[in-house]
Amino acid sequence: MKSSQGSPKSESVFKALMSFNLNSLKLQMGLGLGLVMGILGLSLLAYADDGDKKKPPTQNKEPPSPQKYFEDEILPLLDDYCLGCHSTRRKKAGLDLERFKKASDIVRNRKEWSKVVHALRIREMPPENKDQPTEDERIQLADWIESQLDTLDCKGKPKPGRVTARRLNRNEYDNTVRDLLGVKLKPSKNFPSDNVGYGFDNIGDVLSLPPLLLEKYLDAAEAVLSEALKQQEKFFFRTRLQAEKMKVEKKTGSDFLENQFLSINREGRAYQQLEFPESGTYIFRARAFGQQAGPEKTKLGFLLNQKEFHRVVVPVDDRNPTVYETKLKVKKGKHEVAVAYLNNYVVSNSPDPELNGDRNLIVDWLEVELIRDNSNSTQQERDLRLIHTFPAAQKDEKSALKKNLAPFLRRAFRREISNYELDRHLELTLQALESGETFETSLSMGFQAALISPHFLFRLEESDREVPEGKSEIVSVEPYDLASRLSYFLWSSMPDKELLDLAKSGKLLEEKILRKQVQRMLADRRSSSFVQQFAGQWLQMRNLEVVSPDPEMFPDFNDQLKGAMEQETLRYFEAILRENRSILDLLSSNFTYLNERLAQHYGIEGVEGENFRKVDLTGQARGGGILTQASVLTITSNPRRTSPVKRGKWILEQVLGTPPPPPPPNVEELSEEPEAILSGSLRERMEKHREDPTCASCHQEMDTIGFAFENYDPVGKWRDFDGEFLIDPSGTMPDGKNFDGAETLKKLLLSRREQFSRNFSEQLLTYALGRGLEYYDKCAIDRLIEVLNTEDHKIGSLIEAVVLSDPFRLKVLGKID
Repeated sequence: MKSSQGSPKSESVFKALMSFNLNSLKLQMGLGLGLVMGILGLSLLAYADDGDKKKPPTQNKEPPSPQKYFEDEILPLLDDYCLGCHSTRRKKAGLDLERFKKASDIVRNRKEWSKVVHALRIREMPPENKDQPTEDERIQLADWIESQLDTLDCKGKPKPGRVTARRLNRNEYDNTVRDLLGVKLKPSKNFPSDNVGYGFDNIGDVLSLPPLLLEKYLDAAEAVLSEALKQQEKFFFRTRLQAEKMKVEKKTGSDFLENQFLSINREGRAYQQLEFPESGTYIFRARAFGQQAGPEKTKLGFLLNQKEFHRVVVPVDDRNPTVYETKLKVKKGKHEVAVAYLNNYVVSNSPDPELNGDRNLIVDWLEVELIRDNSNSTQQERDLRLIHTFPAAQKDEKSALKKNLAPFLRRAFRREISNYELDRHLELTLQALESGETFETSLSMGFQAALISPHFLFRLEESDREVPEGKSEIVSVEPYDLASRLSYFLWSSMPDKELLDLAKSGKLLEEKILRKQVQRMLADRRSSSFVQQFAGQWLQMRNLEVVSPDPEMFPDFNDQLKGAMEQETLRYFEAILRENRSILDLLSSNFTYLNERLAQHYGIEGVEGENFRKVDLTGQARGGGILTQASVLTITSNPRRTSPVKRGKWILEQVLGTPPPPPPPNVEELSEEPEAILSGSLRERMEKHREDPTCASCHQEMDTIGFAFENYDPVGKWRDFDGEFLIDPSGTMPDGKNFDGAETLKKLLLSRREQFSRNFSEQLLTYALGRGLEYYDKCAIDRLIEVLNTEDHKIGSLIEAVVLSDPFRLKVLGKID
C-alpha cells in the first residue's frame, strides 16, 4: 500500500481526512439527577377501653408529616448525641449531619445515612466516652432513618437514570480495534492515562478528551490500518503492478503516454519479478487498449517465466480501455510475470490507405490475485476481511468502494449507518482516488475517517424521540445501544456479528434472548477482559505495578513473583465466573491457583512448573479466598512492614462497602525508627497511637480487622513472629464477636453476607453502567440482592440480573424526576 504521507498529491487528502471528523467531535452530553421524595405513614391508636363507659367515636388523627417528625423528634436526638462531633464546624470523620435540613435529604444521601444506621446498630456510635442515648432512643433513631431509606417507591415508575456519552477508554480502544481489524497492536500505550471514577476507568463523567489524545487518535488510526491491510493476505493476495514501473525489453521501443500508460511499440514484454505466497490458482488481469492498424486487432499475451500461457485480442482503442483476465495454477515462490505485445504492425506505403498505420499495445497495469477458499473460515475471521470486492474496471471503482465501506462502517459504528454517512466517507475515498492514490490506499482513507469519527471513539446513545421541555419519558435502550452496553460490559469491546444481527431484528430486547447472550458471552474467551477490568480494578490489582517492598528485607520479591501474585487472584476470580460459583467463595474457600514460584512462596509442596493449576488448600494454614492471597496482602502493606490500617481499610472499602473517611490533617505517622520498632510489637505501638481520640473512632474497626492478617508479612508470606514479638492475630469486632485470626475473621465476614453482596452488586452495576450510582438505584440493587438470595449467590445469576435490570435496559429522555 502506498503511504498517504510525504507525497504532495495526497497531502490535501490527508488534511481533508483530519478535518473530516475533528470538527465532528462536539458531543451533546446530558447529565441529570433525579429527585424522588418518600412519604412516611404513621398509625396511631388513640383510645383505650374505659370500663363501663361508652367509648367515644373513633377519630382519625392525621399523622405528622415526615418533615415535622424529623424536626420534632429526630433533629433533637441528632443534636444531643451526634452534632457535637459531626457538625458543619467539626465534620469529624468527614461527616456533616448538620447540613441535612429536610427528611427527604435522607433518601437522597443514602450512603451516608446507611453508615449512620450501621454505627447505631452495632453501638459503634456514639463513642464510649460520649453521652449515650437510651436504648429506646437508639432504636427510634435507627428505625426512623431506615424507614426513610425505604420510602423510595420501587413498585412505581422505573428510575433507570441516564448514562453519559463517553469515549472508549484505553483498554476498550485496544480491544475494539483488535476485534474490528484483527491487529494485535496496542496503540493506546501512547495515549494519556484514563481518569478513574468510583473505582473504575470506564466512567463517562471522568473520561475527558484532552487535545493530545486527538493527535494520538490520528496516529493510531493510520498505524492500525496499515497493519490490518498487511494482514489481509490471509484472506486474499492481490498486487497491482503499474506498467510505468515495470521493466521493458529494449527492443520494444516503448515509451509513455501523457496518462502514464506504457506504449509497447514493437513485439516484446513488460515484466517484473513477483513473490507468490503459496501454491494455488491465481487470476492474472491486465488493463489495456490498442492503437489499431492493419488487417487484425492488437494481441496481448500473459507470460509466466517468459512462457506464454494465455493470449487475448484487444480490439478496443483509447476510448475504452478494458480489463482482460485469465487463471493459472502457480507454485509458491518467486516468478517473473509479464504482458507481451504479440503482433506488431507498421506500414506506411500500402496502396490501400486503410492498411497504412502503426499498431501498438497500450498497457495501464498488470494485476495478480490468489483465489483462496475462505468457506471454512469462522464468522469472526470473515468479519476481519476489510476488502470484499475489487473493481474490474475504472468505471466500477465507486461501486467497489461503496461495497467495501458499508460493512466496515456498520461494524465500526456498531449500528446501521445512514446513506448520508456512507456518502461522506465515499466522497473522501473518491477524492483520494482522483488524486492518484491506489484503490486500497483510497479505501484506507475512508477507513481512517471512520476510526477518528465520534461514532467510533464514543459510545453515543442517540434517540430520535423528542420530549417536551421539563418533561421526562422512560424508554427502552435502542437495540444497537443495548448490544454495545452488553459487549463493553462483558468483553470491553465491540459487539460481534451475532449481537448486531439480533439488534437489527429487535430480538435482543427479549429477556430470553438476553439471557442466552449473557451465557454465550461469558463462555467466550473475550470475557477474560471482564476479569481483567472489573475484578482487576475492584480488587485494585493495578497497585501491584507500583508496590516496592524493601529489597534488602525481601530479596526474593521480583517481577516474576509479582506477576504470579496477580495471576493467582485473576485466575481465582475467573474460576468463580467460569464455574458459576457463589460470590461468597471470593471471601472463603478451600482452593486457589498456583504455579511453582508462588507455591514455594506460600510453602506449599507438590506444585511444579510455570503453569498455574488448581490447588486444594484443605489442611493448610492459609485458606482460599482473595483476602489471604499475596496480591491483596502486598498492595495493603508498607515497604518495610505490614499495615493493619491499610488491610483493614481495604476490607471495609472494597469488601464491605463502608470506606472510612480520610485521616484528619497533621496526624502523626507511626514511627519507623529502630528504637520505636524495638519498643514493642506493632499491635502495642498502634494501640498506643490509637489512644488519640481523633483517631480512635475510625481505627477501632479498621485496625481490628487488619490485625487478623498479621501472620502474613508485607509480601504475603506466612510468619509466626514479627521480629522478636509473637504475633497475636485475634480481635473483637465492634459488635462483640471475636476471632483468632484470618480464617475465623472470614467466617465473621460471611455472616455479613448481605453487606458484602450489596457492595459487590453496587460495584458490578457501577462498572456495567459506566456511571456512579444514585439514590434511586437502590431499587435495582435490592432486586439484585433478591436474585442472589434465591440463586445461592451464583455470580452468573447476578450478571444476568444486572443485564436485565432497569438501569441497564432503560433510559430517561428529558428531565430526571
